[in-house]
Formats: sequence, C-alpha cells, structure tokens
Amino acid sequence: MREHLFQFVKDAGKRTLDLVSDLADEQLIVPPMEIVNPFLWELGHVAFFYDVFLLRELGSDRFLLEGAENLYDSFKVGNPLAGDHDVRWNLPLPPREETLAYMKRVQDRVIQRLDHDPDDRETYLYLLSVLHEDMHGEAFTYMRQTLEYSEPQLSIATEKSTPAEVGGGPLRVSPRRYPGRPLRI
Repeated sequence: MREHLFQFVKDAGKRTLDLVSDLADEQLIVPPMEIVNPFLWELGHVAFFYDVFLLRELGSDRFLLEGAENLYDSFKVGNPLAGDHDVRWNLPLPPREETLAYMKRVQDRVIQRLDHDPDDRETYLYLLSVLHEDMHGEAFTYMRQTLEYSEPQLSIATEKSTPAEVGGGPLRVSPRRYPGRPLRI
C-alpha cells in the first residue's frame, strides 16, 4: 500500500501543477465570482489540507507555512456557507513562488512520512488528502473553463493513457440491493 500511496500523492501533485503551470501570473488573479476562487488561494488550500488533515493529525506540531490557518482554512476563512466567500480575494496570499514552495514542503513531508507501511488510519488520511486534491483538480478545470482559459496540457494523461475499448449494453442491478427504488440505468 505504501508504494500506491506514494504514487497517488505524486500523481495528484503533478496534475495540480499541470493545471496551473501554463497560466501567467495575471491569469491567477481572477474577479470575485461565486463559483471560482483565486488560483493562489486554491493552491495554498490544497497544501493546507494535507498539512492539517494528514501531517497535523499524524503528529506534526506546526504548519509548514506560518499563518496558513488564517489564509487557507475554508471552515474559517471565506466560507461560502457563512456568506463571506469574497474574503478570499482580500487575503494577503503569498505570491506564486512562495505558494508553490509551501506546496513542495508539504508534499516532501507527506512523502517523507511514507517511510513505513501505514496503518489503516494513516492510509485513510492519505487517501482523504489525495482525493481532496483531485477534487480541487476538478475545480481548477471548471475555473479555467469559466474564465475561458485554454485547455491545460496534462503530462500524466499523455504519459500513461492509452485508448481502451469499453463495451456497451444494459446494466442490470439486482433489486434486492436497492429495495423500494426502481433502478433504471
């Protein structure tokens, strides 16, 4: 499992960087909109999630960026459910280079922790963090589409993808699995 987690972390991080690496600094600054976030906030938040929900949970005594909790904690800063999403546009976010350096420090520490076979709790925290980063990859994608930016070139897709034949036909699901609900697919 350790090797799989290592690869998951590396792949998610590479994909995240691929989604923004072609953008000019000016493109990282976006107008306040309900369905997007500033790109620098989004990047820092991805790193912060690993920092708080993996590294801190597994014993780290400090964040890898001083004050990160005041910038990237979506429960406290710019929470759309609290009606203060626009706050994210007024935060003193670190510039691109510092944000990317924070991401690298976090990823390096996350990978460094994989020096042993993780137990079930650690595995869960790794998977939670990777899936969170992947979800933000989707956010970067729809942000780019919303802002009419060009399609990113994903190196992971070109390195590892091959066309696959997928068969078609009806999918049958036993009604015993879903009692009381007719299921049509």
